[in-house]
Amino acid sequence: MAGIVFLASCGKKSSSVESITGINPTHGPGDTTVIISGSGFGNVIANANVYFNGHIATIASISNTKIAAKVPKLAGTGVVTVSINNNSIAGPVFIYDTTYTTSTFASGLLSPYGIAVDNSTGNLFVAAYGDNSVQKVTRDGIVSHFASGFTLPGGIAIDNSRNLYVTNYGNNTIAKITQQGIVSTYKDSISHSAGIFIDVAGNMYVTNFGDTTISIISGGGTIRKISTGIIYTTGITMDANGNVYLTNSAGNSVSKITLSGNASTFATDLHTPSDITCDNLGNLYVTDPQNNTITKIKQTGDITIIARGLDEPNAIAIDQAGNLFVGCSSTNTISKVSPQ
Repeated sequence: MAGIVFLASCGKKSSSVESITGINPTHGPGDTTVIISGSGFGNVIANANVYFNGHIATIASISNTKIAAKVPKLAGTGVVTVSINNNSIAGPVFIYDTTYTTSTFASGLLSPYGIAVDNSTGNLFVAAYGDNSVQKVTRDGIVSHFASGFTLPGGIAIDNSRNLYVTNYGNNTIAKITQQGIVSTYKDSISHSAGIFIDVAGNMYVTNFGDTTISIISGGGTIRKISTGIIYTTGITMDANGNVYLTNSAGNSVSKITLSGNASTFATDLHTPSDITCDNLGNLYVTDPQNNTITKIKQTGDITIIARGLDEPNAIAIDQAGNLFVGCSSTNTISKVSPQ
């Protein structure tokens, strides 16, 4: 009987409990090799899986106490998880450092001052200030004429029914374009209409360049103005919480307006910011035509330049994959800035 107890005890001591004690490094971009330290990993790669923020990684090597795994591209920040024989162990958070690549996506557009992304098709629609037109750009970068008859078009936005709305800075109106290319005047008497944004409920927000207000047009067409105290604003966007963000070119800053109408300076030390867009996480992206850069602003207020050497970037839009499309006025091109 004693012998049986002894054997059971020996078997228990020889088993190894799976655990994660640490990772190194704790942050980095995609393709970074991370060493995961712990116990009970075994030594068979086929029995193990590693996940960064839920994204499966490639395992380079494994021992009972260490796993070397490569961070998947676009994994994002999140918990590192190891699965051994379908037994999952959660470890520390790996902080994903997003990097960006820049390429020319389309050319032959005259002063692209506004861009809207049709997420159902991947096509772009571009307000070409230089020839008073709207151009269509396919997901392959092929440019074709879509509509004309505008007066210094600046901003462009798309609603849930895929109708386009274009601000006519030159005659204080907003034009509507159907997917068949039919153009009509949607609203007039919008003072120096410039930037435009449409929220999920169909409400339209338009910057009135030079008079320190924005116009809010409800889905039913009712117009009201709210004072921002900001003069010379062009770009406008909104986060998922309903906060509105405006570029303040005269003040070299971005301002925030809450749902309750409180306006404050959100970020400073920009250089004549022109247009602005927002991703699903609330990060803002701002064009800087004076410094030829794209700036990323986190909700914490941290500012990072993610693209340099662009040629007078003005318009900016983002697709569902996080790719940024930037209208470069001096080269009549659209650049694509892609996260990695």
